[in-house]
Amino acid sequence: MSKKYLNVMIAAVALVGFALAVVAAFAWNDEDILFLASIAIMTIVSEVVDLGPFGNSRISISIVLICTAGLFSGLPGAVIVALVSASADAVAHRKATKKVVFNAGVLVTTGAAYCGVTSLFASGVDSHDWTAHLGPSMAGAFAAYVVNSGFVTMAISMDNGIDAFTVWSSRFRWLLPYYIVIGLLAVMMALSYDRWAVGGLALFLLPLGMAWLAMKQYADGMVRTRTTTAATTTP
Repeated sequence: MSKKYLNVMIAAVALVGFALAVVAAFAWNDEDILFLASIAIMTIVSEVVDLGPFGNSRISISIVLICTAGLFSGLPGAVIVALVSASADAVAHRKATKKVVFNAGVLVTTGAAYCGVTSLFASGVDSHDWTAHLGPSMAGAFAAYVVNSGFVTMAISMDNGIDAFTVWSSRFRWLLPYYIVIGLLAVMMALSYDRWAVGGLALFLLPLGMAWLAMKQYADGMVRTRTTTAATTTP
């Protein structure tokens, strides 16, 4: 029964993602192609070097880039980078079609949640007053975390017959502080591009690399702890 519900959820998430992509297409308004191309290239690289500590779920810093695109270019930017992320992940890791479709829907919806909440809290704020976007961006990043971790948790729970809270607590709870930082990084990257164009984005290669390394070290530590615990408790 869980497998049946899983397929229904995948279809629903895919339809929501498709609907949001259509809305984004109509919302396109002479967006900065150079900015989006630069973010897209960074996204592809991030998917190639992403992390897979838990086998059936992967972690990358692409969400930073999706949020940055959403902050600077609105829903169209977030959707484009989300689709690039899902496509690059599919090519780099050869996933089944339904997983690719699900991931695309989840990432597009995650980007839309970030854009919606950020726009709501930044209503009336000057679009180039980036410091005023810090609070709204972190609120948007929290919304993105809820959507992303929620959908993936439900999918893993249904696919493996594991309690949803157990899945979320063991695999995604630790990511919440990183998502709050993602809200900050998105603002800083948008500000840097606004001031210094592509050179400004290049300044963030090191911070992004450090964020990736921090997540990798934490994830590796969790895997080692699980392995040690399993070895200790196995009769």
